[in-house]
Amino acid sequence: IQCGVTMAMHLPGGRHLSLGVGTSRILTASDPQCQRAMADLSLLTAYAYEAGERLFLATPDVNVSPLSARERECLQWTAAGKTAWETSIIMSIAESTVNKHLTSAIEKLGCSNKAHAVAKALQACWLSL
Repeated sequence: IQCGVTMAMHLPGGRHLSLGVGTSRILTASDPQCQRAMADLSLLTAYAYEAGERLFLATPDVNVSPLSARERECLQWTAAGKTAWETSIIMSIAESTVNKHLTSAIEKLGCSNKAHAVAKALQACWLSL
């Protein structure tokens, strides 16, 4: 292994999760492949967390979304790869409002970041790709 990336998540209750991948190629942080791998690893880490929660903590599977329609819409655009600014243009609202909706969704879902919230909402079938 010549190069590796580790993604860490700070979780509720003072818990942490880290997931790493390695390659035989030498990559720099500015390399587009490295940047893409970091984005993919962020999403994979969120999915790994959710899988671990289901396996080890036996959280109930409640399919009622706690999210408002606007929070779901902002997460849906995030899942499609849109930035908060792009989402604000699409939804005809302020970028700060998009960020407020995303922050609210992250908090309601008990997540640590947008990728984690998207993964959790997709898993619960509150969003679609």
